[in-house]
Amino acid sequence: MKKMKIRICISVLTVIVILGSIFPSTVLARDVNDVMRDNTYHIPPSQVEAEHQRQLDEFMRSLPQQRMEPEMRSVLVRQRVEARTFVAGGQPAGGTTFPNTNSGFNWADGGNNVSASFTVGWGAISVSLSTGRTGVMGNFIATNIANTPVRLHVTRHVEIREWHIETRPFGSAPNAPWRLHSRFATATTVRLSFDVRRV
Repeated sequence: MKKMKIRICISVLTVIVILGSIFPSTVLARDVNDVMRDNTYHIPPSQVEAEHQRQLDEFMRSLPQQRMEPEMRSVLVRQRVEARTFVAGGQPAGGTTFPNTNSGFNWADGGNNVSASFTVGWGAISVSLSTGRTGVMGNFIATNIANTPVRLHVTRHVEIREWHIETRPFGSAPNAPWRLHSRFATATTVRLSFDVRRV
């Protein structure tokens, strides 16, 4: 288990159930094709770690404060990746017909957010995910289907990390027990994959 020891001020030692929205930020390279293979783009691990840490730090700062400052740590208790597939934004309802398989879509990340639900150990969290948009600018996704209406689908592989936030009195002995204060989950995209499907 991954542990971080943090000193922070809090006021109530009760378990908080988080059922809010998490907004993972995914910033692609300027040219996603530089790092895309087989229509799949892997988010750099350093970016994934930074986003999980940003969300966790933001939650820790949001906890109420008190005058007596206890020790606090976050403990990673579960981690997994789940996929959600969406139709990319900016496409006509009837799809697009290409004259040959050298054609395809230009896709750009950002905007056109949709909400996706993920189950965690104490309930569910809602995560805002971008389907991106097709248009005249963006990263080229080739089609392997010609003379038939098709649409571009985007699959976001989202890593969910569940955390226990634990506390104990400041100055406790090293072997003193920790007490569960709250639970929290972070979520961010670790991989994007694209496929062209018949309408």
